[in-house]
Amino acid sequence: MRITNLMMNNNMRSNINRNLTQLDKLYSQMASGKKIQVPSDNPIIAGRSLKFRTNVSETEQFKDNVSQGISWSNATEDGFKTIYDIMEQIRTLTEQGANGVNSIDDKKKIMADISSLSNELSSEMNIDYAGRYVFSGYKTDEPVTFSSDQKDKKFNITEKLTRSDINLERSYFKKDDTSMPADKEVYRIKLTYDKIDDSTTTPTINFIDADGTLTSPTVNVLKSSDVTQDANGNDVTPYDVGDDEINFIEDTGELIIGKSVYDDIMRDKLNIEVNYDKNGFTKNDLNPVIYFDCIDKSDSVSNPDGISYKLGQQDIEYEFGVNNKISVNSLGKDIFTRNLHADIKSFTDLMNNVKISTDADLRKKFGAQGFMGEELDQKVADQIQDETKIVNNLLTEKFTTMIGRFDKHMEQQSAQHTDLGSRMNRLNMIDNRLSDDKLNFTKLLSDNEDIDYSETIMYLNSAQNLYQASLQTGMSITKLSLVNYL
Repeated sequence: MRITNLMMNNNMRSNINRNLTQLDKLYSQMASGKKIQVPSDNPIIAGRSLKFRTNVSETEQFKDNVSQGISWSNATEDGFKTIYDIMEQIRTLTEQGANGVNSIDDKKKIMADISSLSNELSSEMNIDYAGRYVFSGYKTDEPVTFSSDQKDKKFNITEKLTRSDINLERSYFKKDDTSMPADKEVYRIKLTYDKIDDSTTTPTINFIDADGTLTSPTVNVLKSSDVTQDANGNDVTPYDVGDDEINFIEDTGELIIGKSVYDDIMRDKLNIEVNYDKNGFTKNDLNPVIYFDCIDKSDSVSNPDGISYKLGQQDIEYEFGVNNKISVNSLGKDIFTRNLHADIKSFTDLMNNVKISTDADLRKKFGAQGFMGEELDQKVADQIQDETKIVNNLLTEKFTTMIGRFDKHMEQQSAQHTDLGSRMNRLNMIDNRLSDDKLNFTKLLSDNEDIDYSETIMYLNSAQNLYQASLQTGMSITKLSLVNYL
């Protein structure tokens, strides 16, 4: 085949261009550090890179979720530590109050300290993380307890109780400053709130069996001041309840349950549902939207039917992998329970209301009955001694009872704390695993698309030499023409 100068020039330009293309490719690899610049350079490498980049991005997001979950859990953990410290102090004071040596005044001072610690406990339930309340479940904009009086708030509240909420205990009742303290043992449930007599509707009480069937018992709606006399002239108080009845004491928020009704509840394993209106709340009261199914009726103009709140599922879950979610929060209603709040509230009210008749009042009372002189002095002294003994024994018994109840409350809090610790351990393990995953995926991504600089430099030097040689050769070829032979 005859080779012409044109053919040689064309082949020369083609070879030089191919060498230049290879040199440009290596220059681009050195500049970017990547094996390919566009997917068409190597579709297999491009496909793998997309997959590995997705894995790295997902892992980084999951690690960010873990970081937020750990931070939330750490804030919760700090709250638990403070709560437990407060509960231990309350438990210690309760033991001191159960000491029969202490006088009534000593017991009142101890209860004042317990009340102060209870207020501190209520405040601690409102700790926040990044502006969100930690113990409020989904409702992170709502405090667990009210930090100030809320006189304008109106709620319709449904409290769902079980038979374990019923306590057999002695209840103190005093008609006036000159009457003997009444010492009665009753089946009692303390609702979360008192002063329910400000409501606009009559409370509704239902019993619910295992099939969900509702039955309504006979309920007497009373106030603590509703005292009458029987045929024999004896006081009949709201704590005197018929065997087949329930007394609902509005201003104290108490259910006094008759013996036959109690037996029916225990035998048929009935639950109790109490629905009532509550108008106005005081500082440290529990926030209904955190604890109960309720309807906020505070703004009757904008929301005539009220705003309905349901408890439901309140766990805040973060995703740490495909189908791998962990709850990072603990619920205030499971820590500072309505029963704990009710126990402290009723105990505080008892301490504030208990009184011993004064010497002057008793002298006036017995003087009107005809007692005089030494007989009057003895009658007054005996009365004060009897009242003091009854009240002191009652308070000692109350303190003793509270020791057992606080132990149960602390056990429940400890269980919640332990559950939080287990979840925090899982978060730490997941965090370590995700760190390893990110390292592995990053290495795979680098192995797939990053160049080996030493190898690329060697290829680049070789390509540069080849390109220079092709240019030198090309110069020799372009000098040859027919003129050189003429």
